[in-house]
Amino acid sequence: MKHKTFFFCMLALLVLHCNLCYSVGILNHMNEKVVHKVHLMYLNNLNNDDNALYTKYLPEYSNTIGDISNASISILCSYELGYDIVNMDSEDKDFDHGFHRLSMRVSNNKFEFVLGKQKINFGEAQILRIVDWYDTVNYFDVSAYTKGTTGALLKVYPDMESALWSWYNITNTYESNRLFKLHDADEADFGLRYERDFSRISSGLSFENIGRENAENKRYKGRRIALDVKADAYLGFWTEMQQYFVDEPPVSAKEDMESSLMTGADYTFSVGNGLYTMAEYRISSGLYDKFSGMESDTEDICLILDYPVSIMYSDMFYVNYHNSSVEDFMPEFTIMNSLKYTADLYILNLQTFLSYYEFDEKPELGIQISFLADF
Repeated sequence: MKHKTFFFCMLALLVLHCNLCYSVGILNHMNEKVVHKVHLMYLNNLNNDDNALYTKYLPEYSNTIGDISNASISILCSYELGYDIVNMDSEDKDFDHGFHRLSMRVSNNKFEFVLGKQKINFGEAQILRIVDWYDTVNYFDVSAYTKGTTGALLKVYPDMESALWSWYNITNTYESNRLFKLHDADEADFGLRYERDFSRISSGLSFENIGRENAENKRYKGRRIALDVKADAYLGFWTEMQQYFVDEPPVSAKEDMESSLMTGADYTFSVGNGLYTMAEYRISSGLYDKFSGMESDTEDICLILDYPVSIMYSDMFYVNYHNSSVEDFMPEFTIMNSLKYTADLYILNLQTFLSYYEFDEKPELGIQISFLADF
């Protein structure tokens, strides 16, 4: 039954696309735009023959509908249909659907106001991110997919070098695509952020009050403050730091706060078409481990080498080391190679990876193929 529902929904949306495209031809002065995103990903672990298939279809409609007092008004609507087969040899399947984005934006050169389900992200780190409070994007996901959060966001631009953010969210970022799964007002998240640019240095200071607990994703009621800085000179350099004060920590935790610090740098060597190198380091203390619920110290190191073979081909080599002080948690060491082919309407990515959890044991070997198309 779920299979039929999935394909009928896709058929209905394709029919809607045809109607919208017809409207675009008649009303092109209204800046209507329809984009379809199809994401297919196949994952196979060559050690234990586990395989999975993940599919997403996201039709997106946007339109600038008018102007009020020198401010433009635009709408964005994106719906998600997802069908995942976690293990193709079993009945472990999942069908999900719902609004991916549904928002209205009012903006000019002095302010920007967005109401509805939207994407909120900031910070400078690429992989070992600390200030990724509302962003679930995976750096290695070619679709750049991230869940949205429902609420209001206001950005004010006092001058060309600074910006002041404020937001009020009434749903949790990590929950499903259900748009109106609301919570009480005292469980909402409220935040402020100030950004300032100084020539080749950019900085941001962020504060958030968390009103809803989600232990699975390390979100506990409390407050956190973070600072991020990025500088571009001979090489790129960035750092993020955060202090998290928890109102009601887990019973197994010895402290009511956690501290996190990361730093990173990148440089492109003049080798052939240009060899991009990036390294990041992160350390956290007093962290509440999402698996055990125990307090732990963690350390992460990652290195990326990315080489553009041609305009369409690029080859990336990634190494990651993860270590946690939680009992029975062994250091994790991952090596991944990614070959990406980019065309006008689609991206094809082939990834192979090796993961070592204990160096005296056989590593996990896997292959992942992903295909992303916009049409």
